[in-house]
Amino acid sequence: MMRFSFKQSNIPNLRDKLTLVSDQDRADEVDQVINVLSEDDRTLTAQALAACNADICALQEVENLVTLTAFNNRYLRKYMRRGYGHRMLKEGNDGRGIDVAGLSRMRPVDVISHAKTSLSDLGIAPIVDKDPNDPAFLRD
Repeated sequence: MMRFSFKQSNIPNLRDKLTLVSDQDRADEVDQVINVLSEDDRTLTAQALAACNADICALQEVENLVTLTAFNNRYLRKYMRRGYGHRMLKEGNDGRGIDVAGLSRMRPVDVISHAKTSLSDLGIAPIVDKDPNDPAFLRD
């Protein structure tokens, strides 16, 4: 996760713009400018994912596609030799701009979001002071 105050930036819609970046070189440029997790955190996370040797990995608390791409290129490729060829990100509902993401060695056929699914869609009675049309999930 990036540690950056997007609201204090003078660049309009910066968070949205960064979410769209998936090019390796651009992601590396952004990663060098914006302070992300510590080197130890990134290294330990990459080593844990490499030890799992999973073909598909679901992640939460992902800031944007830039962060995910930079992490894949700089860390996962180092510990897994090839990293993940496919990365995807879905916007969450938590209001902080934190999203869910996936890493895959195989090209995904379809990625379905449940971010807009409401309590009423699921047939769940609303909780007190909760609108039945509110999203059922804070993430996706």
